[in-house]
Amino acid sequence: MINKDEVEVLMSAEGEARGAAFRTDALFVEARAGADGLRRVEREATRLGHPIDYGAFDETGWYPVGLRILSLLVIRDVLELDDREVEAMADAAPRRSFIFKLMVRFFVSPRAFVMQFPQVWERHYTMGRMDVPLFDAREQRLIIRLWDARLHPVQCPYLQGYLRQALSFVFPGRPLTIREQKCVFRGDDSHEYEARWGEPGDAST
Repeated sequence: MINKDEVEVLMSAEGEARGAAFRTDALFVEARAGADGLRRVEREATRLGHPIDYGAFDETGWYPVGLRILSLLVIRDVLELDDREVEAMADAAPRRSFIFKLMVRFFVSPRAFVMQFPQVWERHYTMGRMDVPLFDAREQRLIIRLWDARLHPVQCPYLQGYLRQALSFVFPGRPLTIREQKCVFRGDDSHEYEARWGEPGDAST
């Protein structure tokens, strides 16, 4: 369980996040634990000194990035989620994203789609920097890195789930795996995610 001292460290972090993230958090909680579960999450955030009213967020507005991480942490603690379940929290976010829907329409190749991920990050966060150093269609493998984003380890499984769901737009119905192979909380210089799709030799352009 996160304590008040840890919360204050989080809230001192520089950067902002779009309000849309809080809306997808609320949808997850309501689907899993109902309206009462959402109220319990809001009460816990209030107890920690930083109230979160999920109904008050403007999806296009900017809010402290520490509050966004606090939302994940309080949900994790109140609903007693493990890392796999935190990863599943992200499932709804890309599916609800107007940006991703436009990308699927206009960037017809998987490579072109994935290469837009850094711009998508910039539209949702004012901190951190994302790049895609590798997209190997022949090996059916890609790497996505996130730099300068050291907030809390809870962000790691969440982002893994977010990327997995986003990639499912362009690899529908195909085996898709993703893992965080580097992490700043393990001493690395960035968060690095490797994704693979299909089986070796399958078509993947």
